[in-house]
Amino acid sequence: MRLFSCDVCGKTLNPDTDPRFVWKVEGSPVSEELEPTVLEEDDLEADEDSVESMDELLLEREGQSEADDARDTAEMLPVCVRRAYDICGTCYLKLVNDPLGLESRKARPFSRN
Repeated sequence: MRLFSCDVCGKTLNPDTDPRFVWKVEGSPVSEELEPTVLEEDDLEADEDSVESMDELLLEREGQSEADDARDTAEMLPVCVRRAYDICGTCYLKLVNDPLGLESRKARPFSRN
C-alpha cells in the first residue's frame, strides 16, 4: 500500500479513510507581443489573405528564435514551471478559498520585537 502525506501540513493520509487531493501549480512568463489578439468582425473581413500573413509571421519568428539561440542562455529564466502537491481535504479547502495565502498572512500578527 502506498502512503501519502499532505505537502502543506504534513498529515499522513490513509488511502482508505482520508481523501487525497492534488493541487497543481503552473507558471510561465508572458510578454505583450505573445498575447493573443481578438479580432473584430471588420478586421476578419479585411484580412483576406490570412494564410500568407501567418506564413510570414512564422518565418519571422523562426528568424528571431535562431537569433535568440545565439545569445547566452545562462541568464534565462525557466520557460514553464509545473508542480503538483498532494494535500489533505482541510488544506484543499484553504487553498481553494485563499490560493496565495493573502488572507492568512493578514490574520497573523507579527510581534514587534
